[in-house]
Amino acid sequence: MGGRIENPYEVLEGILAGVVEPRDLPLALLEDITEHFSDERKIGEGGFGAVYKGLLHNGETVAVKKILKAIPSSQTQFENEVNLLMKLKHQNIVRLVGYCYETRHLHMPYEGKSVFAWDTESLLCLECMPNGSLDKYISDASSGLNWHTRCKIIKGISYGLQYLHEHSNGPIIHLDLKPANILLDAKMLPKITDFGLTRLFDQNQTIHTANTSGTLGYMSPELLRGIITPMSDIFSLGVIIMEVITGHRDYPDDIRKNSEGFIVLELQKWRNRLQKEPCYSSLETDCQQIERCIQIGLICVNPERTKRPTMKKIVDMLEGFESMNWYISNEQHQQQHQHISKNLQKSITTATTAAAATSAAVASSPESERANPGKLAPYYPGTCARRLNQYMYHQQHRPQGNNIEYWRKFVKEYFAPTAKKRWCVSLYGSDRQTTGVFPQGMQLQDVWHCEICNQKPGRGFETTFEVLPRLYQIKYESGLEELLYIDMPRESTNASGQITLDYMKAIQESVFEQLRVVREGHLRVVFNPDLKIVSWEFCARHHEELIPRR
Repeated sequence: MGGRIENPYEVLEGILAGVVEPRDLPLALLEDITEHFSDERKIGEGGFGAVYKGLLHNGETVAVKKILKAIPSSQTQFENEVNLLMKLKHQNIVRLVGYCYETRHLHMPYEGKSVFAWDTESLLCLECMPNGSLDKYISDASSGLNWHTRCKIIKGISYGLQYLHEHSNGPIIHLDLKPANILLDAKMLPKITDFGLTRLFDQNQTIHTANTSGTLGYMSPELLRGIITPMSDIFSLGVIIMEVITGHRDYPDDIRKNSEGFIVLELQKWRNRLQKEPCYSSLETDCQQIERCIQIGLICVNPERTKRPTMKKIVDMLEGFESMNWYISNEQHQQQHQHISKNLQKSITTATTAAAATSAAVASSPESERANPGKLAPYYPGTCARRLNQYMYHQQHRPQGNNIEYWRKFVKEYFAPTAKKRWCVSLYGSDRQTTGVFPQGMQLQDVWHCEICNQKPGRGFETTFEVLPRLYQIKYESGLEELLYIDMPRESTNASGQITLDYMKAIQESVFEQLRVVREGHLRVVFNPDLKIVSWEFCARHHEELIPRR
């Protein structure tokens, strides 16, 4: 006896259950579940076809997209979309259930006669998104979706686009990202759809083409000129972010010329709305999140594609792991970070204005006064609030696989305002001692050294007692030199008055003989109420070793 004949309805149910891979489906099945593509089942229509709701026997639903035959490019786009969707599996990408490409020999009327002709149907079967497209949810910020839902939508679109741009087979460029191509499931989770125009590129490839398609208003300036890169999608994402936040379409182009005023205006609108909501307890947190999303939207729509961030950086910024300072001007930066505590801001201002006077006073003061400065001055973060250079040190023995997950140090000597360099002693693992240094902005005489530093003055090094003699023979006099580039921090104060600065972007660079090590991570510095450093910790997320060319 032959094998059991497959029941197409069971196959479709198996695909939806995840036990069967997406595959070709018979046209008769799709006709049956859509009531022969009746108008009552039509749930959408676009430039390349109509979408119908398909109802299965078990009550589950699917979306069936019927491709128009009259458009010359529709067949190419259908094949392109099927090939891509078969490769894509992500929670923010619409899931392919199946496809149909079926040719039938039909008897039909033609110019007053009955003729036989070949008729080909091209259809896509996709997961059903009950809340439709994002297009219908873009409304004024005083109504419509709440902020948490809008934020979830912005993040979801970004996650999906990052997945496309970082696909293992090479960047996948959507080229028609717009609210109508963002569908929402029952929980308002966004999913990107409509991959008919999508291109699969090699890494860092730029395509010049005379045939550009897309939607005006969401197409980047270079795409209008026929230049296609992943940055084209970034521009479209920026437009969508602005529309989701503001609730308006076609925002004025002159917003970029007065972005600061625009941010203030939108923040005030959202603040007024959030304050009206009952039992609302996260006003400031949400306002900071709204401000960050507006900033991201603005940098994404930069006319110069080289100044737009990558999807990785956008996601990091949304998650708070990436600073905005890489993309905004110094003037914007000063206004966008006025939320720093009054005490710390006052300390920075005081130290800046008093630096010259303090330097002159110390230079003219007796030696005994310079050696005993008395009360410590307020914390002054280096020579610039945006660039704070720190020297820091990691474990002597690198973990297996170079996966440096976490380490922490507690300094034993706090900040000294007259120190050109601040040496600190810490202990970790097996009671081994190492050294660290905090270089300061005021070029004054140091007044304190740790035990090891007194034996080896210099710019700073990582060592233990047994390897000290070797340091004199190393090419770089300081031995292991480690520099962190740090952005403007987030600041918070706990119940005991301790101030925590979180630097979400910290680059650590180490040089030891001919080996250069670069790490990227998150730095946290904790101060007591008198703004003395209590502890700091550094968590590395990325590790790379580089050997110079010979």
